[in-house]
Amino acid sequence: MSAEQPVIRTYRARERSEAEEAYRLDAETAEQQHWYPVAHRWSSSWAGEELSVVFEHRPDGGDGVTLQDEAPSPDAEAVAAEPAVAEEAEEVEAADPAGAFAEEV
Repeated sequence: MSAEQPVIRTYRARERSEAEEAYRLDAETAEQQHWYPVAHRWSSSWAGEELSVVFEHRPDGGDGVTLQDEAPSPDAEAVAAEPAVAEEAEEVEAADPAGAFAEEV
């Protein structure tokens, strides 16, 4: 069995709270598939707010982290992902956060 590469999900919205809500819905689905958030970064521009989150796959699910513990907060310090991970980034609009963590058959 090969190890899964980390996944970077990007949530864009006009308001920060909308991006957070899209992340929370996606993170709930991700956790069911044993994907856990390990880093995040907020950025702002004229177009709105953007939240980038790095998820790692942990088949045993034994990381002891809950979604509430890992939910990025407005005051949280940004954590940069490794450059190799950034090349495999996947962007998701806040309006359509589902789909990246579906199990492959």
